[in-house]
Order: sequence, then C-alpha cells, then structure tokens
Amino acid sequence: MSTPRRTGVASALAILLFLSACSTPVRINGAEVDSKVPFLSLLEQEWRKERAGEKHASLANETSCWLLREPKTGNLQPRAFCGPIRHLEDAGKPGVFDEMEFEPRLIGDKQVSVDPDDVDPGDTGLEAPEGVELYRPDGRTPVPAEQVPQPQPPAAGSGEIIKYESASFQTGTEPEDAVIKAPGFTFTLNRFGTLDRLGVGGGRRWPLVPADHEEFLAFTVTRLYDPEFNRGRAGTPETYSLRVGEKTTPLEELLGYKKGLFAISEDPVTLVASVPVGAEAELVVGVAGVDQTISLRTGKRTSTTAAAYYRGKTTAGANRQYTPRPATNGDFQLQHSITFTEASVSPFDRDRSWAPKGQMWLYLDWDQRTSQRAGAKANLYRADYDPGDSIRLTGPDKKAIEIVEGNPVSKINSDRDGTIVALVPDSITSITVEYAPQGHFQVTSSYTNSDATPKEGDFKFEPETFTIDLS
Repeated sequence: MSTPRRTGVASALAILLFLSACSTPVRINGAEVDSKVPFLSLLEQEWRKERAGEKHASLANETSCWLLREPKTGNLQPRAFCGPIRHLEDAGKPGVFDEMEFEPRLIGDKQVSVDPDDVDPGDTGLEAPEGVELYRPDGRTPVPAEQVPQPQPPAAGSGEIIKYESASFQTGTEPEDAVIKAPGFTFTLNRFGTLDRLGVGGGRRWPLVPADHEEFLAFTVTRLYDPEFNRGRAGTPETYSLRVGEKTTPLEELLGYKKGLFAISEDPVTLVASVPVGAEAELVVGVAGVDQTISLRTGKRTSTTAAAYYRGKTTAGANRQYTPRPATNGDFQLQHSITFTEASVSPFDRDRSWAPKGQMWLYLDWDQRTSQRAGAKANLYRADYDPGDSIRLTGPDKKAIEIVEGNPVSKINSDRDGTIVALVPDSITSITVEYAPQGHFQVTSSYTNSDATPKEGDFKFEPETFTIDLS
C-alpha cells in the first residue's frame, strides 16, 4: 500500500509549489510592487498602437501583453511580450510574440510609473524565454502558436516591374549568347527565370508575390560601352523597354539610363516583372529608331534587324597592292599606285545612320595612294580620272555595287589614304574589286601652243581584279 502514499505526497508537493508560485511577490529592482501592475494596460495600449495594427500581420483570436517575471525572486524584467501575432517579415522566425521595452519608476506605496515616451517596440517573432514566467494579474495564458495563421504577403500590381535589391539572382538560366550588339555598346542578358516571390529587402518591409494569374519573371542585364566607337553626325538615342503581348513598359529609369548616359554603365542590373503566366516577354533595345529584341523565355535574339552585327565575319583582310605603274601616251606620262588594306561591314554608319532594311554598309580601306605626272613635259598636262570606270565593285551575282563615297580616283590629288563606302545586301558573301584607273588628259590652256603631243587623249592603267571573302 506504499504506492498510494507516494502519490499523495507528490500531489501535496505540487499543490505546495503552485501555492508558492502564486504567493511569490512581484518586484521591480528588488522592491515589491502592486501585483495588479496597472501599467500593464499602458504597455498593451502602446503595443496595439505600434505593432498590432500593422497591415500585414495575423493576430490570434485573443491577444494580450505579459510581463516577464523570474519565478524565484518575483523580479520583473523591463520588457513585456505581446501577442500572439505573426508579422509577414518574420517568416521563418520561431516565435509569435512582440517585445515591448519600458522603463519602470518606483513612486512609493508599491506603485510604479511608466511614461509612454519610455515604451519602445523591440524584436518580433520571439519565443517565450525559458526559466521566466509570462505574468498577468488575471492569470490568462497565451493562445497556442499553431492557432495563429500565417499572414499573406501583398501582391505586385499587374505588369509591375521592380528593381531587385541584389545585382543578380541565383536561380534561372544563363543563356550562352544572349547579346544585343548596337552602335557603341553591347547589351547582354546574363540570366533569366521565374521567381515565386520576392523576399524582404531593397526598401521592401514585406515579401511580395506576383499579381493574380501572373508570375515573376526575373532577368539580369549588363550594358558594356565600346571604347572604340567614335560618334559621328548620326545620332544614337537609346530606348529600353519590356514588351509583353501588346503592352510595352519603359525601363530606362530602372536601368539607370538618364539623358543619354548610364549612371552605372557596366554594373549588372536585375529587374523582376509580374507578367501573365507563360506569356511571351521580350527585352527591347532601340537605337535611333531601330529595335532589337531578346526573348525572356528562351534567351534567344528574336529580332532580325541589324543583321550585319551577327555575321560570322564582319572584317576581312584585303592586303592587295596595286604596284606603281605608268600610263603613257606620247609626251603624256602618269604614275599611279595604291594598296587596298581591309574590308568591313556594319549595319550602322556613324555619319549616315542605319543601312536600309536588308542592306549593310561596306567599307574598303585604302592607303599609300600616289598619282603624279612624269616625264620632261609633265607640267604641260592635266589629267582627270573617270571614277565610274576606274573602279567597279560587284557581288557574287555580278551586279554592280554603287560607291557612295571614298572613290580613290575621284580627284587626281586626293588624300593618300581613305575608305570606300558602299551599300550592299546584308547576305553578301564576297566582294570582287575590278581596279583599272583611267580617264582623259589634255594640255592645259597655258601650253596649247607648245610642241607637246598629243594635245589630249585618254589614258588607262593596267587592270587588276581581286576578291574579298566575307563568308
């Protein structure tokens, strides 16, 4: 019959401990105070004003504030735990209490004064600390934490675009060659993908989810300036936008592009857009009225404009020397030489802007050009080249290519170096150059009575033909 006796002793001990706890006085800084702690209502009032009314918070059906009392001494800590409550920004924190810190002042006769100005909100998402009682004079206990629902994060506006607080995000796809080439710079899509939500940061106090029936599409881009680009007479105003279906949203401000200058020209920028689930979305980069696009679903360039930038070969060495040689007719003698050095193509010309659709600019550089009269009677003559017959450019289809500028025989005393400029189809694979300088000569008016013969006539240098491979 010993077992019932031990049970009775244990029950008596439990009752004794309960009574002892209940009889423990309430103290502040060791001094006993009124156990009704009237200032607790002030703390609760301040908490409801500061924290409980937040937009993105979920409260239990019953909420209160509790003082923290040390069981053995009855001393109160200068803080209260209020709740239960869950704040959206506390996702992942273990507790459901807000901390309210205060400065108690003893005013005699066991009374305590707390100035509202000395009550400050502390941490949130706290658990009740071990070894400390949650004390209220009415004995009320907190509602279990599992009964406090998780708050729902706010949603972005439909089509809203947000600058991500980090330079890049870690998920998503890194495309191999998602680059837009433009006059003076390249614009690269470094990474793209979808996100379930945006976390706290970047000026946001709460997480953010996409708008209804939409998803977050995140993308990191970098704009790199081309230091070798020389601006000319043609303007290069730039535009940046996101196109989703029929809607186009400017991105200049988010990317830091202001008045033609990038504030942070070579730093990656990540943007997050709320777009309809599965909808096609494109980055649009425009320069001087010509747009180029990249898909944010595939990472592929979707535009066909500025095609010459993306050819397998945009430059080719010519290295063709037209060695010095004479053209002679009686007393008339003329020496000529030139070297063709390099050919290149581009969809954009710094002075003429974009080539027409389906075409590109061809440049054929030349230097070491000489053209001078020779012989004893050299000064008696003048010579004029026929530019149209002296040089002829053709493509693989044998059709003539019109020279826009830079014909090396346009003037007898032109520069020693220059560049032929022409418009060619943007699909052309080779250029054939037929060079045969020719023209007309005659004795100048001051020497019409001289014995120079003939007085006038035609001249033509030995022709030379070569082909430049652009495939």
